[in-house]
Amino acid sequence: VIDVSTGSSTTSVSGAFSATTGNGIGSGGITLKTGASSGSKSGDVVVQSGISAAASGSMDLSSGSGVQSSGDVTVSTGSSSEMSSGILHLQSGNAEDGRSGEIEVRVGSSESGDGSAITVAGDTAGGSISLTTSNGGSVHIDTNSAVGESGAVTVVTGSAASNSGALQLQTGSSEAASGS
Repeated sequence: VIDVSTGSSTTSVSGAFSATTGNGIGSGGITLKTGASSGSKSGDVVVQSGISAAASGSMDLSSGSGVQSSGDVTVSTGSSSEMSSGILHLQSGNAEDGRSGEIEVRVGSSESGDGSAITVAGDTAGGSISLTTSNGGSVHIDTNSAVGESGAVTVVTGSAASNSGALQLQTGSSEAASGS
């Protein structure tokens, strides 16, 4: 076991830990991974901020800025040749007294043209996409306001050689009165 840590403190903040590569014509990369496993599960990689009696620390995962283009950020699970691939969980934490945190996915603004699109798609075999809320939360889909024309909202099923998918729009059941 290799343990790299900073010292603790009972009166002030503990020491910081920084791992960087040097500057250059092209800077070197940083690889953080566990070793391969021939017969069992490979080791986990856990990156998280510590627990706090006040507020826990934030986590920032981003690529650096660039003159021509910034780097990509890819979050994915590994492929599987025999069983199912891993699930990608993206969720905010629970809250006992206040509201749980929001999840916001947006593209950046552009000064020279339209912003890029956000695409949520199933696999090539027609995987499903489910957008649901828990405990009666609302689902809100709209285009943003604009000085000229606002964007359109298009709901369409895909084409198919035999039958294309049906389009269903309905409210849920209720013991009192269903939605209109």
